[in-house]
Amino acid sequence: MAKPLLEKTRTKLGTVTRKAVKGCKPTSVLEVTPHAPKTVKPGDTVDFTICAG
Repeated sequence: MAKPLLEKTRTKLGTVTRKAVKGCKPTSVLEVTPHAPKTVKPGDTVDFTICAG
């Protein structure tokens, strides 16, 4: 689900890390780096941590 947002904002997919967290929905996004208050610009790389289930 994040890929269309990356295309829309013209940012690049960086590292995707999976993390097991009790009660989270598998493949849901747990963390995005960089995160607020930092602003990303077109062409910047965004890393994701997603729920491993």
